[in-house]
Amino acid sequence: MHCRAAEKADLFAQNFRNPDDRIDNQLLKQQNIIQEQTNKDILRLIVIAVEFLAKQGLPFRGNNDDKVDFSDESINRGNFVALLQLMGKFSSTLHNYLLFAKRNALYTSKTIQNDIINVYACKIRESLTKNVRENNLPFTVIADEVTDPHANQEIISVCLRFEDLTINFVNLERANASAICAKILDSLSLPSVSLDPAKIRGQAYDGAAVMSSDIAGVQAKLKEISPLALYTHCYSHCLNLSVAASSKVQEVRNLIGLMNEAHLFLYHSPKWQRMFELTLHEYLPNSSSHSKLPGLCKTRWVEQHTCYAIFHEMYEVLVTFLDAIVSPQDYPELVSQEGSWNWNSDTKTKAQGLKNSLTSFQTIATFIITKNVLDEVKSIASKLQKCEQDVYEAYTMVNTVIENIDTSRKNIDMVFSS
Repeated sequence: MHCRAAEKADLFAQNFRNPDDRIDNQLLKQQNIIQEQTNKDILRLIVIAVEFLAKQGLPFRGNNDDKVDFSDESINRGNFVALLQLMGKFSSTLHNYLLFAKRNALYTSKTIQNDIINVYACKIRESLTKNVRENNLPFTVIADEVTDPHANQEIISVCLRFEDLTINFVNLERANASAICAKILDSLSLPSVSLDPAKIRGQAYDGAAVMSSDIAGVQAKLKEISPLALYTHCYSHCLNLSVAASSKVQEVRNLIGLMNEAHLFLYHSPKWQRMFELTLHEYLPNSSSHSKLPGLCKTRWVEQHTCYAIFHEMYEVLVTFLDAIVSPQDYPELVSQEGSWNWNSDTKTKAQGLKNSLTSFQTIATFIITKNVLDEVKSIASKLQKCEQDVYEAYTMVNTVIENIDTSRKNIDMVFSS
């Protein structure tokens, strides 16, 4: 009896001195290892869901997904929640986790989503800037501002030209030169970027004074840090401004207003659009895939070429369509499946006025001249934005376009006859 008691006492003392050797602790440790691996597997699936949505450029959240009941699939809580629910159908581990895990340990909140995205962003920036950082190479900074209409915030995008890499989107509390310059320097000093501002050899912004001023603008402030940082006003932006200046010609402004009026005439009425498509099918069966008149872009002038090309292709059909509204008895083939279109007097009046304006000599002449000019600048607009473009070639292309337009001006009779 005494020996047995002594053995138990020794065993108790041993367990007391080495609690990790106890059976209950061993079982608990093994359970913790299994739970840790399960949590890693679940977190990996959550990261995969975030990666998928980010790569596809899809929105993550719905109207209200702060307190999500993953057992209820009848309510659309957004893409992220829906994707996890879908993945849960093929993984019982994830499914049980979403249903029974503590609400404060789900790792599905918007904060966790943003943290995962930021980790990806840091890794991407670090990988793309590695060559410049390790070899201390020079680079060019490109920055532009835009207003986010949804968040009502001023946003500046900061890019590096050596890889055409956008390294940051930053909210601007103030849009003065000092604030913008500070945001650019902060972007370069991010831990995942870590580039020396003294290695800046080029700057490219728009022509706003806050950016381009050589006294108090952003370019001047960056030159204080890197005197060799040559400022260049974006050539594509210059071209856009040059073409936009032509809108000051009254005839061109009238043409733009008329083309937008034709676009809105069809856009605001499905009935008119259906008849236009019927006319297009009847008189231009082998046309392109376009069945609608596009509106003209208000800011990107050089991008209006596509609109002019489509308008030119559909011009005769558009005039026929308007004439068919005014005089439907002359076009018996343009009858809908329901019978006569029964246009009211107001519609006929609008169609007659639009037709008269479109068929006037001034409209036709202005349209041909404008389209020919845009034909010249369309190709150069895209070439000036290529990453392999250099200054010499850019100037050469610009001079070629100027010479072509000057030649057309001198031989205007030949241009119109062709």
